Amino acid sequence: MAPTRQREAVALYNEGVEHHEAGRREEAARCWRKAARLGLMQAQHNLGKCLRKGEGVRKDLVEAAEWWA
Repeated sequence: MAPTRQREAVALYNEGVEHHEAGRREEAARCWRKAARLGLMQAQHNLGKCLRKGEGVRKDLVEAAEWWA
């Protein structure tokens, strides 16, 4: 991942963590989805967990598995 994309992904991931800790699950999932699309593995993992549990997003076990693959 290019350094600029890496910084953007990490910033989005951290923003997602802040939202999640504040109970704003939809905002957290939105940030993690953006970071996951940029290739950040931690965001892919957290997004997969949101999708598995239906936290902030519609529950989708198939998509969760795709992010974890």
